[in-house]
Amino acid sequence: PEGLQTSAGVFDEATFRALDYVLDSSARHGVHVILALVNYWSDYGGMESYVKWCTDRPTIANASVTEFYTNPVCRQMYKNAMQTIMTRRNTINGRFYSEDPTILGWDLANEPRNPGDPSSNTLSYWIEEMSQFAKLISPRQLVTTGVEGFFGLTTPNLALNSNPGSDSWDSWICEGTDFMRFHNLPSIDFTVAHMYPDLWVDRSCNGSDYCKKLFASRWVDTHIEQSIILGKPFVLEEFGATARPGDDYRSSMNHREDIFETVFTEMEEAAAASDISVGSLFWSFSSLTYPDYDGFTVYYGGEGGSADTNQQQGNAGEDLDHPGVNPSAATGGGAYDSFWSEERNADQKEEEEEEEVKKKGSSKKKAVEKKRKKGSAAAGQQGSSKKRQKAGRQEKRGAELVGEKVGIWWKLDARFYDAVVEAYNRRNRKHKILYEDGVSEWIDLAKEKVEWK
Repeated sequence: PEGLQTSAGVFDEATFRALDYVLDSSARHGVHVILALVNYWSDYGGMESYVKWCTDRPTIANASVTEFYTNPVCRQMYKNAMQTIMTRRNTINGRFYSEDPTILGWDLANEPRNPGDPSSNTLSYWIEEMSQFAKLISPRQLVTTGVEGFFGLTTPNLALNSNPGSDSWDSWICEGTDFMRFHNLPSIDFTVAHMYPDLWVDRSCNGSDYCKKLFASRWVDTHIEQSIILGKPFVLEEFGATARPGDDYRSSMNHREDIFETVFTEMEEAAAASDISVGSLFWSFSSLTYPDYDGFTVYYGGEGGSADTNQQQGNAGEDLDHPGVNPSAATGGGAYDSFWSEERNADQKEEEEEEEVKKKGSSKKKAVEKKRKKGSAAAGQQGSSKKRQKAGRQEKRGAELVGEKVGIWWKLDARFYDAVVEAYNRRNRKHKILYEDGVSEWIDLAKEKVEWK
């Protein structure tokens, strides 16, 4: 699909309105976003499109991405695009993007690199210029780099010992990036990094999941330490672990859980120390109707497989506002406005239904309490025995519930799904539930509707 900017200075209004909706819906749901202004990779056009536009060439043959950073015409085109986006007035709520608190910050680019420049000078100069320009247009919003976090020549020891791979550390320097140098620039407000152990260190780890977990811990910890030195907050802006279909599915899911737990543990420890503000964003959370293109997709209530299969297994969770819908496919006009109007109405209806459920639940709870106080003299011996058995199970706490059979209520399917309590995490007080279809998830049983077997 095409991106927001279809040619130099020309923006697709349908895609822009889709972004309006995303920001408005995020605001209503208490979600803050970081928007990337361009992509280093060719997906949706990216920097390659700018190079074609500013050099007036049909292809990028005999050209390089360096042209994007150094060509004055390219740089001005990027600035024009930045200004157009930041000064956009949302067609739904009337807010200017530059004044919308929903936008936590701006990535100058997604994963920018400049291969062949170990000095990192070219990209550093570009980041400095563009971050200053962004602050002129949007002084009240945060600005960051969007880089993957590779260390460069300003920190040679980290470049040697902390970049991915024991025998390829120098190749990352040649990508033209430098975590400390870029984030030390005055117009950069917080540091960011990405992390993909399965892509970066699979060969150097000889495929060992444990080795990848150790890399993940060191990568996150090192960037937190360096961010403390810089005196800036740190966001692990992207991280993920692949889920392999077939026979390796269970082991790959265990690997994914290990990587996620490693990241969250590092983040919690850093936050508890109060030395730095930190955050993390995994790649990527999607509706069950959205295909898993890269193996990193996380689905609510279940991983992998087709949407139909997951729904049949009772793993269809609450979708995001409209994931899986390609907003750029909307044609504009009445049909387009009608589509998003229906989506917003659906959101509102869902919120009203949730509120009604809460009210009914409160009334039901009061009725149950009243019944308990009155007691039941007519209860038979068999009923009393079952009650004592169920009460005994409910009185169990934490790890004591491991091994118990339980039914978990799925609101969307209006039924219980049989499962076994497989493990307990004392840190977040959640239990790992293994369903009969082999899918597992971590949930807080105290907040779920359950039926003990």
